[in-house]
Amino acid sequence: MTGKQNFEINPGDKIKIYSRFEEGSEIHVEIRGHVKKPDKYPLKKNMKIYDLIFIAGGLLDEEFTAKTFKGRADLTRTITEENKKVIHPFTLANVIKNQDSKENKILLPGDVITIYPNLIFNNGLFEFFLACFNILLGSSRDSV
Repeated sequence: MTGKQNFEINPGDKIKIYSRFEEGSEIHVEIRGHVKKPDKYPLKKNMKIYDLIFIAGGLLDEEFTAKTFKGRADLTRTITEENKKVIHPFTLANVIKNQDSKENKILLPGDVITIYPNLIFNNGLFEFFLACFNILLGSSRDSV
């Protein structure tokens, strides 16, 4: 149901109000870059970076994973009150090896995880890419 509609509620009718974390919610997180299934996914309660990577195809395929840069990935978070985006870099290898790592943060609505291929780092393109990304999104870098 969309928009405002009037309808009658009768005795015995049941009304279900969904939490923002339940299936069907319009609250999403996104994963981009070098993953098998980059897309937006519904945010689940207490969902962490590792969970989103797993949902997006994980890094279990050894051939695919060998082409993944594990030294850095980024969590881009929108700070609504300040109308800006902040990049929180993290070490992908740490999150994959240890789900209890402090780098495996709980995701918030609208968070975007970016995983990079080795190719970007091997060709020295990363700093150029990051500078363009910051300019386009008006982002600032935040070290974790």
